[in-house]
Amino acid sequence: MPVLHVSQSMPNIKQFFLPSTAGLSEDQQAWVKIDVGPETPADWNAYTDADQNYAVRMSRVMVQRIKEWNFVDESGNQVPIDFNSFWSLAAADRLYILSIQLDAAPGAQPLTLTEKKS
Repeated sequence: MPVLHVSQSMPNIKQFFLPSTAGLSEDQQAWVKIDVGPETPADWNAYTDADQNYAVRMSRVMVQRIKEWNFVDESGNQVPIDFNSFWSLAAADRLYILSIQLDAAPGAQPLTLTEKKS
């Protein structure tokens, strides 16, 4: 019988500086800390909503993977990390975040060219 190893992947948090603030001093740059670890069931729950287009589904996945950012409102209060706040970011920043590659699941191997064609 095959054994199914159900495990909780450990988060792999990495910090990314956003392109809209490139060139500013480091303390003025916008950044996000994202869990780039292997995909989780929560990712699939966010992604599989058939009523949403691809950009919305991927945005929902990345919003739940953002663990921290340094955005504040006009009063200096931390802006919550949610879907609406994410879509308030500059377009270049949203696209950059959506382009961040997540780690492959442990033991995952890329497909060979033959496998991709089949």
